[in-house]
Amino acid sequence: RAGGRQGANYVELPPDCEIVRLAIGTDLHGRALDSLDLYSQGVIPLFVVRTMPDGIETRDLATPNTVLLAPCGLVVLGPRDRLTGHVNDISPPEPAP
Repeated sequence: RAGGRQGANYVELPPDCEIVRLAIGTDLHGRALDSLDLYSQGVIPLFVVRTMPDGIETRDLATPNTVLLAPCGLVVLGPRDRLTGHVNDISPPEPAP
């Protein structure tokens, strides 16, 4: 709620973009987000989802120095054709003609 207004605010995404939760496996455990070079692929990390031992999920804003701890999830915004379910599976951008 902003400025005393009630209700939800929405942002319209371009038709070719979506927000998805990607799996972070043990191969990326301990790596910082900025080492994955997602921005150059048009993918913007939004937040990290971790499940605590008691089953409660936490969500932390993704920053360049966020260190990934497997298993967790990474919620990202990006082109639909590059988001497949796992960070390692983000396909590289198509070469320019």
